[in-house]
Amino acid sequence: MVAALKLPVLEIFLSRQAEHLHEMSVEQIRFAMSTNGVSQVLAATGKRITALGENEVQESMTRLTVSEAAALKSAALSEASGELAVQGLEEMAIGDEISQAARLEVIRGASEISSGSAVVGAGLAMDEVAEKLEEKSK
Repeated sequence: MVAALKLPVLEIFLSRQAEHLHEMSVEQIRFAMSTNGVSQVLAATGKRITALGENEVQESMTRLTVSEAAALKSAALSEASGELAVQGLEEMAIGDEISQAARLEVIRGASEISSGSAVVGAGLAMDEVAEKLEEKSK
């Protein structure tokens, strides 16, 4: 249309602007596609970390339950030792060792729950970041 009006300078200017806008739009599309890819990778990684953290929490809860049962068994052994004179001394020593092991397991279990919760929190945070990146990329 500009050529029909015989405005060659305006035609060149508009042609260059159109080319520049086209390059910018192609670059924006590339950027959006790469951002989408990164957000998908982050989302997948966040989900894997969340799954690992949940597994750690479950294992820790199991260990905690086992250690509590071991502590109860230890207490029962300590009580029975008073009734069993000679055998009682031996069983008290065993019960004390089981109690110490149970306490250690309780401490380890609590520590694993804490670290598992941190991993779950990190996974959830990464998942949220990935979702926001994915939203921004759309």
